Amino acid sequence: MLEGVSPVERLRTSYWQALATNWMIWPFVQLANFKLVPLQYRLLFVNVVSIGWNSYLSFLNSSKTKGMEEKQALA
Repeated sequence: MLEGVSPVERLRTSYWQALATNWMIWPFVQLANFKLVPLQYRLLFVNVVSIGWNSYLSFLNSSKTKGMEEKQALA
């Protein structure tokens, strides 16, 4: 709401893309984490992947916001 975009519109435009990407990444990350990564490094491994995941979500959010602002400007 603080970005000037309806939360419903935000969910409609970016939720399914983020969820589908989540399903493609995290099961494999966790499989590798529990199969290959030693116990003492598991938290570090997940945190490093989380940095990339949060960066992706931020990029997705900002790109959808920019597209919605351009769409509103044209209307």
